Amino acid sequence: MKKIINIANAITLMRILLIPWLIVSYTRGVYAAAGYIITVMCLSDFLDGKIARARGTASAFGALLDVGADCVLVIIFQGVLIVSNDWPLLIFIFSLLSMATFLFGNLVQQGFKLGRIGRYCGGLIMLLFFFRIITKCPLPLLLNRLTQYFEPFVILILSLSIIENISILLRNQFYSKRRINCERN
Repeated sequence: MKKIINIANAITLMRILLIPWLIVSYTRGVYAAAGYIITVMCLSDFLDGKIARARGTASAFGALLDVGADCVLVIIFQGVLIVSNDWPLLIFIFSLLSMATFLFGNLVQQGFKLGRIGRYCGGLIMLLFFFRIITKCPLPLLLNRLTQYFEPFVILILSLSIIENISILLRNQFYSKRRINCERN
C-alpha cells in the first residue's frame, strides 16, 4: 500500500490551503499577491502528478485529491469573481458542466479518464484566472484586449470538453454492453 502523505500529495494540499489566501488577496485588492499565488497554484497543479509518477507514488487517492483541489479552486474562485463582477457567468456555467460530465462519468464507470481536451480545461481556467488578476494591475491596453479574446476560446474548449466527456462515456457504455452480449453468446 502506498503512503497517503507524500511529496506530490503535500503539493496538492498546499494548493488547497492557498485558496483562502488567494481569495483574501483578491478581494482586498492586493492583485500582485493574488497573481503570485495563482502562479504557484498553476505550477503545483502541473508538478504534483509529474512528481508522483517520477517517484512511483502515484495513487488513486492522489488523483482524487488533485481533481478535488482543482474543482474546489475553480468553483470557489469563480464564485468570488462573479460576485466582484469580474467573471462571465457563461464560463462558470460551462466549467460546471464540464466538471459535472467528468464526475458523472467517474460515478458511472470506474476509472473514467479525462479526454484529450478535458486535460487542459483546468489549466486554461487557471490561466484565465491569472489574466483576470493581472488585468487588475496597471498594464498595457494590449494585455486587457488579449483577455477579452481569450474568454470565448475558453468557452469553446469547455464546450468541446463537455461533448468529449459525454462521447467517451457513451462509447464506453456501448463497448461494455457489447462485451456482455458477446459473453452471453
